[in-house]
Amino acid sequence: MFRLFLSFLCILATFPSSSALGELLSGGEQPAKQPELRNRIADAEVVYVGENHGSRKDHIYELELIRGMIRRRIQFAVGWEMFDRTQQSDLDRFNEGRLSLAELFTRTGFEKSWATYSPLYAKILETTAHAKVPNIGLNAPTALAHKVARGEPLSPDEKKQIPTEFRIPVGAYRHFVGLLGEHPGMNAGDLPRFFAA
Repeated sequence: MFRLFLSFLCILATFPSSSALGELLSGGEQPAKQPELRNRIADAEVVYVGENHGSRKDHIYELELIRGMIRRRIQFAVGWEMFDRTQQSDLDRFNEGRLSLAELFTRTGFEKSWATYSPLYAKILETTAHAKVPNIGLNAPTALAHKVARGEPLSPDEKKQIPTEFRIPVGAYRHFVGLLGEHPGMNAGDLPRFFAA
């Protein structure tokens, strides 16, 4: 079974055994035990892992999780919030060894934005590329996300890029706001549009 490892979105699962890497949450917000998680991951099609962008501990955790899945020969892909779907061709060329990490960062603007949070992002990308683990850009193009966040009208082409089958579970918005906490430059009135984006 092929698993999609959607990184940096919300907290759910792990393989590393080090409890020093942070609290593990499983479904809802209840702390989970290692054996329970290993069993649940064995049956999972998607594993979500979250981080605080500026947390070195979180990035070490993610790298160790990926290394653990590689060691166990689990087939998976890593989905990146940090890359948008329009950058997938650059990610594919990087995954195939036809684009260096420096070239990937330059072409996508990663070095000027996300790479400032942690050098471990580069290590994760190098690790996945070396192991032939696909990296997938998950985000919407920045301009589109900004238009949604500001409540601006979308063109017909932009509307085609918005998921139509996406359903928001009851209570998801409250949960999102609770996880988000304080976000620089954002007031309470911005949160619903930020959530939608």
